[in-house]
Amino acid sequence: MCAVIPLLAATLFVLAARQGFVRAEDSCYYPDGSVADKDIPCGSSSSDTACCPYGWTCLDTGICSLDSLDYITRYTCTDQSWDSSACPQYCLDGTPNGTDTGNVALLECSDNQYCCNGDRSGNCCKDKAVSLFEISPGFSTIDNSQHDYRFNKIECDISVL
Repeated sequence: MCAVIPLLAATLFVLAARQGFVRAEDSCYYPDGSVADKDIPCGSSSSDTACCPYGWTCLDTGICSLDSLDYITRYTCTDQSWDSSACPQYCLDGTPNGTDTGNVALLECSDNQYCCNGDRSGNCCKDKAVSLFEISPGFSTIDNSQHDYRFNKIECDISVL
């Protein structure tokens, strides 16, 4: 059975690619242009889109949401230059707790008012030097927990009778 798994996975990937579910050219990038190889594009069209990790929900604001932990985060984009309006322009390098080399947690301080909370190690809402910004309530564009076309390694247990 285990020998069949890689062949089955490869076959499913090819079929998914032919149906347009997987597009090899859709890489996701951090604001500095480096590849975010574990993120998945939020849209299926040929235009640029924000990206979120597998299991997270893509919001139309370009933000990613993980409801089970009440996290919202700015992740990545399919436009390597980040010039596209589809790329979330929150918490980039040069803003307090922002970065161009990774994802940034967002913290809601009051209704629709957020701050960049870096790696979630503090509470940016309490920092008087941090400016708040508004993000309109978003709606889900795609739930990436239903659209992961990457294959995980399957380990087989062989026992001797």
